[in-house]
Amino acid sequence: MAVAPGARIGVYEILSLIGSGGMGHVYVAEHVQLGRRVALKRLHDELASQPNNVRRFFAEGRVVNRVHHPNILEITDFIADGADNCYVMELLEGDTLASVLKAGPTLGFERALGIAVQICEALQAVHDAGI
Repeated sequence: MAVAPGARIGVYEILSLIGSGGMGHVYVAEHVQLGRRVALKRLHDELASQPNNVRRFFAEGRVVNRVHHPNILEITDFIADGADNCYVMELLEGDTLASVLKAGPTLGFERALGIAVQICEALQAVHDAGI
């Protein structure tokens, strides 16, 4: 179940839902003392009741931080507090690739090539990190 805006998870206030995936929901949140906006990924409740899923979720966050590349998110914090199993990431602003592609064939060759190169460089960094 999604967390409502205004709810607190640890020192973070949930501002809005960004999206959902197989493991959890991702929110825009704000550190209440620092005023810093972040992305917060919270493990789905039904998965959080199984210790193996919780371990896998946090292992995913640790693996991401083994890759140091401008096109790979950085995980900055973990929260493991009862039903709240989360990791905190830098918040990226702007359009998603999915929204750009939905707009139609307006990318153009140069922009498409630039995006493809960035994706390939990130994948290379992941491989270089042994993942």
